Amino acid sequence: MPQVRAGVRGWWILGAAVLILCLGSAYVWSVATYRSGLEKVFAPPAPRADGVVVQLVPFSVDAAQQFVATELTIYPGSDLLTAEGRLTRDIAVDVVGLAARTVTFAKGTVPSPVTVDLPALGLVQQYPFDTYVYDVQVRTFHELPGRSNLNPPPVPMTLAVFFKVPGWNSTPEDEGAPSATGPHAVAGMISRDGATRTIAIIFIALMIMFAALSVTAVVAGVRRRLEFTVGTAAWLTGAVFALVSLRNGLPGNPPIGSWMDILAYFWVIAVIMLMIGVVVVVLVVRGNEEP
Repeated sequence: MPQVRAGVRGWWILGAAVLILCLGSAYVWSVATYRSGLEKVFAPPAPRADGVVVQLVPFSVDAAQQFVATELTIYPGSDLLTAEGRLTRDIAVDVVGLAARTVTFAKGTVPSPVTVDLPALGLVQQYPFDTYVYDVQVRTFHELPGRSNLNPPPVPMTLAVFFKVPGWNSTPEDEGAPSATGPHAVAGMISRDGATRTIAIIFIALMIMFAALSVTAVVAGVRRRLEFTVGTAAWLTGAVFALVSLRNGLPGNPPIGSWMDILAYFWVIAVIMLMIGVVVVVLVVRGNEEP
């Protein structure tokens, strides 16, 4: 018997060590991936004298509405600026994707960032492995008053993208092109970073573990290895509300009905509520059996 107990104790120690190692590795991985997304440093581009650099800086991803809020600004060359740094001509930028928009930087002004929404198609219900694809064309030209029906003269341009959105990664397929007068395309895929995915997976695993522990505790109580009290039912009831808060606190706040809910969350809640019913029934039956 002492040898059996020593063997069981050894397995418990081994399991605890493996669990600590896995959690430690997940912690280091999540911190490293999150930090890497914040260490990017923006460097202002250098345009050619007669052209502009169109700079796109995404700052927020709206997964539910499927768009990326982006700051658009231009860096004109010296031939397009006065000595005070103001535009000598009107410069317009066409942003064409699923939705089109024209942003005009007026003559005599200092170019300032303008917020545009770039479409990014994907399904947030696939959280935390949801991805979003974007494909946008950009072109620049000089606006000529009273000649809107004619082809406006293009402006040589370079397209640049600086992606630094906490919790997200961008994998560009085409980041633009060297300075030219034709339209430039920017395309790629946006996905959640390793830190978000790691934390979401750990939370989902903990939900499933709690359901297993509640079943274990209730089975032990039914077999009279554990004494049932009203506190047991209250503990399980409190767990339901705790899981709701845990679910709503996941990074990225995925909407109810996502893939993780169908796989785990709804079933965990159902199992715990079923265990509450078993505890209440057992308490009533045993209460009637007592003198």
